[in-house]
Amino acid sequence: MDVIPVRRKRKSTTPAEPEDGRNELPVHIEAVRDMQKGKRRKSDDSVSTGDSVNPLHRVSLHQNAIVPLMLFYEDNSRGVFLYQGECLEVLNAVAVNYPEGCFDMIFADPPYFLSNGGITCHAGKMVKVDKGDWDKSRGAELNHEFNTEWLRRCQRVLKPNGTIWITGTHHVVFSVGFAMQELGFKILNDITWEKPNPPPNLSCRYFTHSTETLIWAAKNDRSRHVFNYCLMREKAGGKQMKTVWRIYPPMNGEKTFGKHPTQKPVALVEQCILASTREGDLVLDPFMGAGTTGVACLQNNRRFVGIELDPNYGRLAVRRIQNHMAALRLFKAHNDDLGGLDMRLQKHSIRQWLNDNKYNDVAELIDEVVGDWAQQGKKTRRNWWDILAGYKGGNPRKVEGREFPVLRAARIRKKWPITKGCLCRNINEEVPALIPQARWKRPSRRK
Repeated sequence: MDVIPVRRKRKSTTPAEPEDGRNELPVHIEAVRDMQKGKRRKSDDSVSTGDSVNPLHRVSLHQNAIVPLMLFYEDNSRGVFLYQGECLEVLNAVAVNYPEGCFDMIFADPPYFLSNGGITCHAGKMVKVDKGDWDKSRGAELNHEFNTEWLRRCQRVLKPNGTIWITGTHHVVFSVGFAMQELGFKILNDITWEKPNPPPNLSCRYFTHSTETLIWAAKNDRSRHVFNYCLMREKAGGKQMKTVWRIYPPMNGEKTFGKHPTQKPVALVEQCILASTREGDLVLDPFMGAGTTGVACLQNNRRFVGIELDPNYGRLAVRRIQNHMAALRLFKAHNDDLGGLDMRLQKHSIRQWLNDNKYNDVAELIDEVVGDWAQQGKKTRRNWWDILAGYKGGNPRKVEGREFPVLRAARIRKKWPITKGCLCRNINEEVPALIPQARWKRPSRRK
């Protein structure tokens, strides 16, 4: 998510405006103080010939911009570009350069405006709900004004057949839905994200909050949006996928490099991307936060542009993206090394099973542990199925200080009873076969 800034009045020339001339920022947004400048980073993989074109390379902001547009990270070979900037100003500039739009899909996780002195339960303790100044409500009218302004800009930069996904709770989702109707979006579905393990309601005066809403909408009534119906039907076990998605919140592996207070699970964003885009499509996240949308795009061969105002969260996103890029290179090298092995062994390898059943974050967690061992010169081996089965009583195991989730399939594989809290992300997942497993390893870099 983004910090919410206010436009400062300065005596400079008026910036270029989109066609309808609306480029003023909402008056209620707080002033942004001195922000640290993020450093531009470039991936070692990027090359100049035949790479993806950065859609923001021609974009420039006016001199009195709240935050200068800074490139945190770029990888032209995979089409990943992370920026520090104030999303309203950046989207205004993009709309000027691309009057017909340039993004195939937008995933937006805007401020929920719920940090208003309430309480919640975290790690078994009562804590105050305070995610940051950017999440504090300014009143219904000003909150709605902000939602209308950022949605207006997102609509401009969508391609004619593009779609947008927006997450929210009851604090904000009704305002977002009303603003979308005012702006002429075509609302396609509202998805209920059910969290299997929500924190309890400590006040005992309300039902336990266990869901969030996702609104999926096309740019306008004329849009011919993409919907990968067959893929969604396959993921739903041969039936039409319903609008209630049961997905766990981010696991430990997704928060290795730091935490964002409103971080979404990769599995949730990935499902949105797979449903409404094709390989090679360009995805925007105007409130990038910890970079979850970027990770989901990398996993599914989509290009990505992320915008984040807070440089600390921007650097967190860079670390996650870089780590995932390294994991993809390892996976490719691992597959190359397995070229001479029996294909049946590869098909049933633990890495392949985890990736096929939405446990990519667990695979990353194993990669981190194996990588630590490699750096320390250790040749330690582990039966990762045993680790993921937990202890017989159902408690999770720890390896090198990292706690691994208990997987339902791993316990069935060991013929242990299913205990409360076992993780199952794919209702159609097959229990892994009891055959020799390919060793999990970090292949040496090829010269």
